[in-house]
Amino acid sequence: MTIALPEGHSADANSTHGPASRMLLGVGQATKATKNEEDSSVSTASLDRDSADSSRSTNRTSSSSLLLKQRTLCTERHELDVMVMEFSCQDSAVGKAVGRNCKHMHWRVGYDRTAAPIDINLNVQVKKMHSNEIRIECDNEVIVGGPVEHAKTKMIEDVCCQWPLRATIRGISEHSFFEFRPPYSTSDSWFPATVTFQRSDGLFDIIVQEPSQYGRLKDVKYTAVDKRNLREASTGRPLVVLEDFLVLEVPKNDPLQATLKLANGELAHNYFGRPSPPPSAQNRELCFQVSNDRRLVTADVGPSMLAKFVSGEVQSVMSDVERLRRKWTFQLGPLAEHTIEIKALYSLQGYHPSRGWRGFSGVRPFRNLL
Repeated sequence: MTIALPEGHSADANSTHGPASRMLLGVGQATKATKNEEDSSVSTASLDRDSADSSRSTNRTSSSSLLLKQRTLCTERHELDVMVMEFSCQDSAVGKAVGRNCKHMHWRVGYDRTAAPIDINLNVQVKKMHSNEIRIECDNEVIVGGPVEHAKTKMIEDVCCQWPLRATIRGISEHSFFEFRPPYSTSDSWFPATVTFQRSDGLFDIIVQEPSQYGRLKDVKYTAVDKRNLREASTGRPLVVLEDFLVLEVPKNDPLQATLKLANGELAHNYFGRPSPPPSAQNRELCFQVSNDRRLVTADVGPSMLAKFVSGEVQSVMSDVERLRRKWTFQLGPLAEHTIEIKALYSLQGYHPSRGWRGFSGVRPFRNLL
């Protein structure tokens, strides 16, 4: 909006003129004030936007890795026996020579004797321009990667995959084994409780004996109860649920250094093991017959097997030593027999019978493995 002033009049704030000039000056001051308010609002919005961007960048910095949490795996056992049953790592020397290093890592981790182990596959491809690509699969299901088979995804940040593990508590279905404190209660009153079911989300279904309005005890069912509201009736100790998790960390800057760890930060490679006896083995039961006068006990096995069963000692069965192979057979107790074999596929480093020296990363000589 343009305002024309009469001749001899100016828009100076210190000048004293007639009503018309004062009116024009008022309009000018109002316009200037409105403009100042707009500038102030714009600057305020700009500051808010800058602070929002700053907070977003702070959150991005604080959570610089992408966390992919999988479904919690529960076992019916009261302990968690985490063991790496199989591990393999393959590196491509040809890809490394041309600047496209490839690496495949495979883990099979067991946590329950009766459940199938967790099968984890990681494929990494590193290029010279730091355009790293990965593909993560678990039990033949794609976690990170494209929908097409062997398709990888470009890394824009660190990737962290987590597999929670949880054991079953002791005392389920035992009458009044626990005590329950209602979360809404203001007093420190505990009531006898029986845990009827442990849910997959870590909560519990219970039956509590609470006094009624007539002073009699009545059974009240509660669902989805947190462990913080339960304790052992005999000792008064809080309820402890054994939990652990596997975490696969793939750094963006160097995905070839991906590691699989446990909750305590130790590498999963420190937990190599196999269940003994193996799950495929048939369970052997020992039968005893006791006479009516309880003076004679007859068993279907001899005294040596009973002594081995009680002691559980490790015994060597066989040892086979060759130039490129070592083989040991040992026995744990009277029934569990295991064989460990270490061998070198080829005696010459970097040589493959069908492909020769080209395109083969090679296997280290056996003498270097000892």
